[in-house]
Amino acid sequence: GAGDRLRAAMTAFARRTAGEGPASPQELSERLSELLYILYGFSGVRPSEEALSQLLSRREQAVLSAPQGADSRPARTGLFAAVVIAVSPMRTHQTRRYYQLEVLARAQGDVREEKYRIVVAESYPSGVIRGDLMRLREIVRPYWAVNITDLKQGATPSLLYTTADTLIVLEPDFLVDVTDIAACFDGEQANANIFLLSKLLPDRDSEAMLRGTLINDLLDAYLENEKADPRTVFRQALSRNLLKAARYGGETVRRIWDMVVAEHRDNIAAFARGLRGQRVCVEPSFLSALYGMQGRLDVLTEYPDDPALKNIYELKSGRPPGGTALWSSHQVQVACYDMLLTSVYGPRRRGTSALFYSSASQYPVRNFLSSASDRQAIVALRNELIDRVYRLAEGDLSPLEVLDAAHFGPSPAYLREALEQFASFYRGMSPWERKYYGAFLSFTLREMLAAKTGAFLRPGREGTASHGYASLWRDSYRRKRENYAVVDSLSLEWYDRREHVLHFAIREPVEHTLRAGDPVVLYPYHGQRDDVLHNRVVKGTLRAVENDRLEFVPRGARAELEYFRSEDRWVAEHDMMERGYWSSVAGMYTLFSGRSVARGAVSGTLRPGEDDFPYREQAKLTPGQNAAVRGALRAREYFLLQGPPGTGKTSGALMGIVRNVLDCTRDTLTILAFTNRAVAEIADRLRRAEIDFLRLGHESAAQQDRTLSRVAEGMKINQLREYVSSRRVILSTVSAYVSRADDLKELFPRDVALVDEASQLTEVQLGGVLAGFRKFVLLGDQKQLPAVTLQSGAYARVEDPDLRAKGLYDLRDSLFERLWRYAEQQGYEGVRAMLDTHFRMHEQIAELVNPFYQGRLRSGTARQRACRQEPRLCFIPSQYEPVFKRHRGEAETVSRLLREIKQRYGKRFGADTVGVVTPWRAQVGVIRAQIEDDPQLSENVTVDTVERFQGGEKDIIIVSMAVFDPVQMQLVESADAQGEVDRKLNVTVSRAREQLIVLGYEPALQASVFYAQLLEKIRRSGK
Repeated sequence: GAGDRLRAAMTAFARRTAGEGPASPQELSERLSELLYILYGFSGVRPSEEALSQLLSRREQAVLSAPQGADSRPARTGLFAAVVIAVSPMRTHQTRRYYQLEVLARAQGDVREEKYRIVVAESYPSGVIRGDLMRLREIVRPYWAVNITDLKQGATPSLLYTTADTLIVLEPDFLVDVTDIAACFDGEQANANIFLLSKLLPDRDSEAMLRGTLINDLLDAYLENEKADPRTVFRQALSRNLLKAARYGGETVRRIWDMVVAEHRDNIAAFARGLRGQRVCVEPSFLSALYGMQGRLDVLTEYPDDPALKNIYELKSGRPPGGTALWSSHQVQVACYDMLLTSVYGPRRRGTSALFYSSASQYPVRNFLSSASDRQAIVALRNELIDRVYRLAEGDLSPLEVLDAAHFGPSPAYLREALEQFASFYRGMSPWERKYYGAFLSFTLREMLAAKTGAFLRPGREGTASHGYASLWRDSYRRKRENYAVVDSLSLEWYDRREHVLHFAIREPVEHTLRAGDPVVLYPYHGQRDDVLHNRVVKGTLRAVENDRLEFVPRGARAELEYFRSEDRWVAEHDMMERGYWSSVAGMYTLFSGRSVARGAVSGTLRPGEDDFPYREQAKLTPGQNAAVRGALRAREYFLLQGPPGTGKTSGALMGIVRNVLDCTRDTLTILAFTNRAVAEIADRLRRAEIDFLRLGHESAAQQDRTLSRVAEGMKINQLREYVSSRRVILSTVSAYVSRADDLKELFPRDVALVDEASQLTEVQLGGVLAGFRKFVLLGDQKQLPAVTLQSGAYARVEDPDLRAKGLYDLRDSLFERLWRYAEQQGYEGVRAMLDTHFRMHEQIAELVNPFYQGRLRSGTARQRACRQEPRLCFIPSQYEPVFKRHRGEAETVSRLLREIKQRYGKRFGADTVGVVTPWRAQVGVIRAQIEDDPQLSENVTVDTVERFQGGEKDIIIVSMAVFDPVQMQLVESADAQGEVDRKLNVTVSRAREQLIVLGYEPALQASVFYAQLLEKIRRSGK
């Protein structure tokens, strides 16, 4: 209930406040404002105006996101950025409707916040009627951030009036994609329900979508080379769409391409010739925290001698309207791009904004001049989208109730089938399933909001920017470096055209959390907090990153070398992939829209059974591994295999299942894992066992892997189709599989799914993936690291008795954990097994974590039972250092220990010898700085957080806790729902093969029952 949530939020607030050490007056004010925010949000008790004024310090005021020339002071033409305090009732004066917003805002250059009254009126002397501003009153709420433009000064400095041109943008840090906004417009009407419907249903692929992709590729080719050979373009386009081409087959793809060439090539070639002399930018991306939008244009052209002149061209490959007309959604899309460019480059930007209808027999390029009313309609529609997302995230499911033909509102004819599909789906779920759907829909949107803006974010979460993706423009470079979120000293070295990779040097190496495979955004460095808002950004993927270099693969076929060479210094930061959250939501439609094993397992209506299987004991496996493999093979619908640290879950059990399925059945296997690291390990095992497989993923995967791009070389489309269809094993990360599932299901039978690392995936991430399989086996360990989530546990706790009756207590739990718990409650036999023989830790180390497994773990080798004089367990107490997340004394001790270990090991010292684990990224940096003078240490010793260590092992593990206050231990722990296991501690300890050394300030460590027990066991061991 609300009381529980309030208590949880206040507890989290107290932990954060007490855990950060000495705070400045400004920081104390920020903490106070957060507490007031919590109190008001949960209790409705309104705090004082003096206290409310501190809320502005939570929001870096939007002068940063104002276009050049704008002013944050309350002026007729300026930008007014504020936080809403209150919204008055609707009133009428001489038949004119109006209401008032009470807001807090800070004038430019002034550190104080003042309260203002803004009179929002419906009608104006010019005759303009602003119904959109009246509708806004129904959705704006206290404590929402707003950007307001074009206000008029009233009789007093604190009184302001809206004008006929005013725009009010709600929660501008939530960037809505331009294409999502444009899709909601049809004719003269707009309907925000179209956005919601499109996100709740899975994407439906079609030949038309493939045709559009090929047309885009043809345009890109002609923009780069007016004499491009269509046959070469066709081959290159297919190489980027191999699975889709295989799905449709050679005849269909050739027919589509012939139609593209016949109907579009001449116009595209003429269009490309018309851009001679202009600097052509293909698919540039822009962000606007002024209007709360983001978008990627098809073509932007610039003139080197006239920087203010920038032309927009948006390609449309579908049927064009007659004459010079434009479809309304296309007009809106171009108007949005106009707004983006105004936000980024300022009002001085000039240029054409046009649609390019590539199949039009007349007037293929059609200009569009957007108006104030267009901008007002766009902002109004965007605000409605924000309202729906927040309402659903907060548990208000009423927006779902109107998604049927009777209540939906205006929509294009092509949506009628989708609308009926969702309405039928929603009605067809059982009452329990509707509760489940609503709970996980809200949960997923809270995760998305936490990632985008920091809303609902768990206080004190290590490694997460407090503003989410909005930290790109909200945080200073200094703050970003403190959060290890940025590499801001990149310089371009060279471009590998064949691999489509940009190689950068890192001039000033810094600690950061960017990793190979991460989606990132690059933009020029000009030293300003909001650089990302005043430049076009380049999105792509990190192929590799080391201390002094970085490899970047930009999206699209072109690298825009001229742009990269025009700037001396570049910045790389994490990108945010909103699509993944909506894919999880759409996965629930897949899960509950048909009968499947996964649906029965999730809803608890399926009682799992067993079948006979001709299993023969495998000599290379332990008795426990043999029993687990036998159980997995005999299970009819699903099986859960728990693999504690070092028990051979992958090398023994998973591979045993694979061999038997391939040898004794005709079933296909889809092997999935959460991380690329796990996929790479499985691929290595399959290769060694000489098992043929196809790996899905990026071309930069290991050279030996059987990736689609490599096996397709020299094949025709139908040969590739036959090749994919004849495979029996497909290997992929879950995320890569989801993005290709629609194509793959037409080619590859979905018989059995094996999901490794299943305990690191939330239930909603996995349910839809499993829906198409006849049987699934989940491998994981609920006693190790859980799924990565952002929101506070107060929001994720399940109170509904019907959901709890099926074992659903916390929405952050994995499906693996819940099914394990539910099987235990129901007494299901033959659906789960735990591997009990481990091969990594020495027995003395294993005894530290064995209680987490009810004492069932036993060692599998003589090495693990060997005696030696040197202690296996050691605790080194640290001195009190009241610095949050850093402990210089511990770092110096770690450095000394590492040098002693290196000397002791001599030539045997290597990458597998020793690792250092710490809870904090800051302490990682302090320790690395202590050993950077020794190349052998800096190159061979892994120093990282426990999250990066899962799956790894070293002879010696050194743990640097870097805590000084007992409250901090609550941030360090990751207790399970029963409070019986600290999952982070389990992973930390179990990385060590031969020795564990723990450093920490004992009075703080003793505040944790888990660490108190750890220290006691170390003492009993003799050290």
